[in-house]
Amino acid sequence: MKFYVAKKGETLHSISQEYGVRMKSLLKLNAMKPNEELITGQKIFFQ
Repeated sequence: MKFYVAKKGETLHSISQEYGVRMKSLLKLNAMKPNEELITGQKIFFQ
């Protein structure tokens, strides 16, 4: 499984757009809620 390390100011939405991954998929794989904020340095997993 691949992962991305979140940078300051990024959101799940911006990461999903950049990598062409659905938000729903990111939320499920990372056990996150839709409005949850990312922490700088947080690993975001995707397939």
